[in-house]
Amino acid sequence: MQRLFSPSSQLLILLCSLLCSHLVNAEIGPVTPSSELEQITVTASRLPVISERTGSAVSIISKEDIQQLNPLTVSELFRRVPGLSVSQVGPAGSLIQIRIRGAEANQILVMIDGIEANDVSQGSEFNFAHLMPNQIERIEIVRGPQSAIWGSDSLAGVIHIITKQGKAEPSSLLQLGAGSQGLQQFSVASNLNRGQTTFALGLESVRNQGENASRSGPEDDGYRNTTLSARLQSQFANNYHVKASLRSTRSETEYDDIDYATTGLPIDAEFRSESIQNYAGVTLSHTNNNLIQHLRLGLNDSDNANYTRPDADTLSRGQRQHLDYQLSFRIRSHSITGIIETEKETFEQRGPISFFGNPNKSLSTLNRAIASEYLYSSNRFGLSISARSENNSDFQSSLSWRFTLAGFFNEGDTKISLAAGLAVKNPSFTERFGYFDSFIGNPDLKPEHALSYEIGLRQHFQDASLTLEGHLFSNQLENEINGFSYIPATYSFSAINEQGRSSREGVELSLLWTPTESLALSTSYTYLDSQALTGTMEVRRPKHSGSVNLRYSGERTQTSLSYTMTGTQQDDFYPPYPPYQQRVVLDKFSLLSANVSRTLSPRLRLKLQISNLLDEQYEEVFGYNSPGVTLFTALEFQLY
Repeated sequence: MQRLFSPSSQLLILLCSLLCSHLVNAEIGPVTPSSELEQITVTASRLPVISERTGSAVSIISKEDIQQLNPLTVSELFRRVPGLSVSQVGPAGSLIQIRIRGAEANQILVMIDGIEANDVSQGSEFNFAHLMPNQIERIEIVRGPQSAIWGSDSLAGVIHIITKQGKAEPSSLLQLGAGSQGLQQFSVASNLNRGQTTFALGLESVRNQGENASRSGPEDDGYRNTTLSARLQSQFANNYHVKASLRSTRSETEYDDIDYATTGLPIDAEFRSESIQNYAGVTLSHTNNNLIQHLRLGLNDSDNANYTRPDADTLSRGQRQHLDYQLSFRIRSHSITGIIETEKETFEQRGPISFFGNPNKSLSTLNRAIASEYLYSSNRFGLSISARSENNSDFQSSLSWRFTLAGFFNEGDTKISLAAGLAVKNPSFTERFGYFDSFIGNPDLKPEHALSYEIGLRQHFQDASLTLEGHLFSNQLENEINGFSYIPATYSFSAINEQGRSSREGVELSLLWTPTESLALSTSYTYLDSQALTGTMEVRRPKHSGSVNLRYSGERTQTSLSYTMTGTQQDDFYPPYPPYQQRVVLDKFSLLSANVSRTLSPRLRLKLQISNLLDEQYEEVFGYNSPGVTLFTALEFQLY
């Protein structure tokens, strides 16, 4: 008989029972967590909560972190977060995938200012290559299943990008930068304040001649990106508040072809893709004593065009329209939230009919959901229970749930957290119908289900200014979608739900030491055992990864040194000769980056960044070279 729970899952259940027993019998005493540790998260729950007092694994990349590292891409920030792995297909502008705890890239919900940003036209993934960092205020990462709170795309977690908002004092900031590979960067950010209304506007432009992604050939692949963002907040009639946001990105990426005849590897070609992503959202809120109401409208619209050979250009369009109403009631330490949502997704693909088939299609789905969340917080422990029911127009309805418990000891310096949940991931248009009509569509494809458990321990040593944190997690995935199942009778492919369970288990560790106000050391380490249904390791999931980051903040100078390590991992290679598919090993690699920021005057700051300082040669996707040493310098002007 197949075991229902793995040994690590059984350990989590036992620890959960012991903790619940302790909390029930413990005397409730005053707890005063250190104020310097308290950060508000708007992602771990449907109501803002203190991140240190939730039962979820939360990492927050703050505004100070972003300013200190001054990254060219957000992927440099994610390499420092435990539980996250990064895969980039070549130089700047190439596809960047993020995986949380070994899950697929399309099993992570990405939000920008509360708007779902996953690209409907690209398999419900989000390409982090086009996300420019200069207009970002903070990033919240919640690891573990969040479907009960945020819906199906959040089977493995949520990454919430929060952009800069207006401030009380008007200001304007200009940055001009240049670097290696012909890099040119320009950004400007302004904010205004009129009574109870604040407005923030940002514009960023990047031009890069790039590098050669293929192992051979002299051609460099360039990249261009222009991003406009705007946020408005206004309070009126005392208890009413409105928030509106708009973000538009236009990018152009040059990329290589594949040598299908001889090597099966990338080869120089004058291919390019053009992409447009638009995100818009409006939230109307009303607060009346303990009653809080939110009405949200979100729109995600994307166009992706590929220009390759003559008469072979393709276009894909995706749109998501989201509307939800949320009602929350608070009484003392309790809060209850109810959510009603409706979401429509449309997908359109256009291209020439070829040997591979007809790619032209227009599809849509309608999803309705009801959800609820209960929160309790006291000096001794915090509890959350959430559940969601989804009804989709095209495939099987689903139910998801999540439970978290956090206990606080030693005047709040010790925290033990437990979490369990059942999460779902609805199949994407591409998984159901492929790219061409030669692919046999499967309208009966079922949502994937993941049953997850985790336990966390956090210890803060106030005298030593040291914080240690660790999480042990286990995940079992059912109904896993195989999008390339061969059908011998018709000599074609289709998508099916695999039978059985694939597993992902691991450990996340992190350390933060701040011996002085100006010096900070942080480290992280992740061990991941991610196995497919066959028992083999899943591709692009390193077993070992970690980072060490040292930061110093002086009166006028800020410096940081960042070291990240990615262990050996596997990938699939499809040669044009037998066996036509084989498993290859990607070598481990380490990246060292340095950043210096110097205030030259009250209105002028100089920034310098060197990425991949040791010129490490590595591949995160088989056959695609990654950038070498990258130098970037910028001047930041405070206009007023």
